[in-house]
Amino acid sequence: MKFKFSLFTALSFACLIVSGQNPKALRSSFDFVQPPQSMLSKDFKYSSSGSVTYEEEIKIEKEENDYALEEWNSLKMNQKLKIKAVDGSNLPYNKYFPTIHSSARLTSFVSIEGLDKSESANASVNIIINRPICSSSSRKIRVVRDGNTITRFRADMTTSISIEAIITDDEGHIENKNYTGVYNITDPEEFAGKMLGGGISSAALGKVEKRNFQASEKMALENALKDLSKYLSMKYGFVTINNYRTEIWTFRTTKKNNYDNINSASQSLVGAYRLGIDSDMREQFETKLISAIDIWKEEYGNYAPNDKKARIGSVQAGLLLLNIAEAYLWMQDFSKCSQALGDFDSILSMNKKLGRNMAAMNHFRRLENIQRDLQSRYSTLKE
Repeated sequence: MKFKFSLFTALSFACLIVSGQNPKALRSSFDFVQPPQSMLSKDFKYSSSGSVTYEEEIKIEKEENDYALEEWNSLKMNQKLKIKAVDGSNLPYNKYFPTIHSSARLTSFVSIEGLDKSESANASVNIIINRPICSSSSRKIRVVRDGNTITRFRADMTTSISIEAIITDDEGHIENKNYTGVYNITDPEEFAGKMLGGGISSAALGKVEKRNFQASEKMALENALKDLSKYLSMKYGFVTINNYRTEIWTFRTTKKNNYDNINSASQSLVGAYRLGIDSDMREQFETKLISAIDIWKEEYGNYAPNDKKARIGSVQAGLLLLNIAEAYLWMQDFSKCSQALGDFDSILSMNKKLGRNMAAMNHFRRLENIQRDLQSRYSTLKE
């Protein structure tokens, strides 16, 4: 895999001025590549395999059921009716059996974003599928027929499949993960119910399970494998995160205070982020961000915490620090990003007005979380 150290793979920017007196925010959204939490393989390759645990027992059960069907077909009608009344849930013609999936079919549902599959890879993902478990039940419904409300019954069926994944990295470290896929389905048929009591007979429920099993089994298995793939990609893959949303703060110029330099820097940052789409533009991208940071830092130097009429008060200073932290984040300078966030937190502890700006507080918390996460993820690439 060719991994480009630009965080951005696709970038769409929409800017909206949030109404208000002062400050104002430019809202922006873009995509970026999230590195893995852990390295599965230094060559970004892995092999995959899959198997089921129930293949042999199904072969035996099918042979036994074939014999039971021959016996059933040889019975007289009154004998069949008696068996259905006594043991309707165990009729041979209602038997169904889980699919014996091939390794290729199972592994076709599993992928790790940003990594390539290779039979010769040292890292591997081995998938083990356990036998599906099915259950069904009936429920009462009210329907209108020719203007009359009557009682009918519907059958609900649930299929669950548990899977185990044995994940081995290229150094031999093993991780085990277990997932259960569940799929619920309601049979479209309406039943009149048993002659005595209510509900649907066990024989009818067995018929419902058989005709819905194949589709239900497929969906339950796919749900489990999708959950596994998501986990594998988020932990071991290079995942494209779409539509990351953030704010770029600036301030409205008034008769008393001019913020044109800050506004120009914020606007230029929007343009600079567009360059992040292409790693070949990385140098120009960082140059523009550094230029904006320099302006914001210079303005932050005018911060006068004890002067209520200061051009750069606590709110302006805090928001400038959020701009600086965000820019350093996407330059992958995590220590300077963390420092800017720490300075914001210091101002916050002394200024209640800044804390009442909910958009700023949400921005701050989001930056804290993503800075820690990305710093940890990028450190795995250097190990």
